[in-house]
Amino acid sequence: MLSFMDWSIVAMGCASVLTGLGARWSARAEAQEREDRTARLHWSRLALLMGAVLILAKAPQLLDAPYLAVEIADAVDLGLSIAALAFALRGARYVRAGSRRGLSGPHGAGRD
Repeated sequence: MLSFMDWSIVAMGCASVLTGLGARWSARAEAQEREDRTARLHWSRLALLMGAVLILAKAPQLLDAPYLAVEIADAVDLGLSIAALAFALRGARYVRAGSRRGLSGPHGAGRD
């Protein structure tokens, strides 16, 4: 049962990566339709990073990787976690700054 739960975490990480890639593709397609190509992709990056963190947290142990490979994966996982936190804080600050200016969203969709 425990192995199934570990593999479900890896599957959620894969789903998060695929969701992030889909959101990134959608945002790029939307930005190409608009004249300004300054669409920010903070939240798609966050989904990609969190998916990679989930995968790297469990996959090496489940695949019976050598100890050195597990330690390297843990170190990379820590770095990705810090990067994901930085992206989340940066994106939240950007959204909050937009709401202070009276805009409805991060891209100023509510402007007249």
